[in-house]
Amino acid sequence: MNLTPRSHFKLALPALLALCAPVVAHADKKEFNALTAQIAMLQGQVADAEQARVEAQKEIRRLGDMLVEQMAVLKKIQQDLKLQEERSMVGLKDQQDRLAEISDRIRSLPSASATPTSISIPGVTPTPAPMPNIGSRELYQQAYSDFARKNYDLSIQGFQDYLRQYRDTDLADNAQYWIGECLQAQSKYEDAVTAFNALLRDFPASDKIPDARYKKGVALEALGRKSQATLEYRFVVDRFPNSAAARLAREKLGQP
Repeated sequence: MNLTPRSHFKLALPALLALCAPVVAHADKKEFNALTAQIAMLQGQVADAEQARVEAQKEIRRLGDMLVEQMAVLKKIQQDLKLQEERSMVGLKDQQDRLAEISDRIRSLPSASATPTSISIPGVTPTPAPMPNIGSRELYQQAYSDFARKNYDLSIQGFQDYLRQYRDTDLADNAQYWIGECLQAQSKYEDAVTAFNALLRDFPASDKIPDARYKKGVALEALGRKSQATLEYRFVVDRFPNSAAARLAREKLGQP
């Protein structure tokens, strides 16, 4: 039987396919393994990136907590400095008063060489000497000293003068607070509430806010407005839990 070239090809084709099949299968498997390795590598990179993101979030939270703590420490230091300054002012004022008293006694002692300091002319009213201009700290110091001595009317007048002249200074919020304290000490509770409200309205960033809120609650309670007082106490406990005012407020609320 004579076979044509085409017939020879047809007969050889199955054999060729049989020989090529393992090669193609091997190539496909190699490519599949390569793709699988790439996917695994990408998955690893994604996992690493996610872990880095989680760690970064933890670090951001940690830094945020540290910042909050540092701000609280700074605010406490500022409050302590203000309190120390007020106490120093009272002590300094006491010393000045003693020195003034000693000076007055010395001037009142008889002296052979004393000369008249003024001449009285009949029909002419002497012009009083002008009062010296009092600085902000001296005025605040005098008002606080009057408060410490329980001269509440004088203290209120002094702090009001301070607010009129030096409203933009660091101690202006304290001056407004002590006005409320003076009024409360005089049992003028409605006026005290008004004074504390003025502090809350005009000085919302003051470090006296917790104390003002608590003292406002005390004044409201004295006026028989128990529910409103309770709201003030709860506000202090919720917003300023670590303050001295919060500890007093918890006592009012019967909380540990």
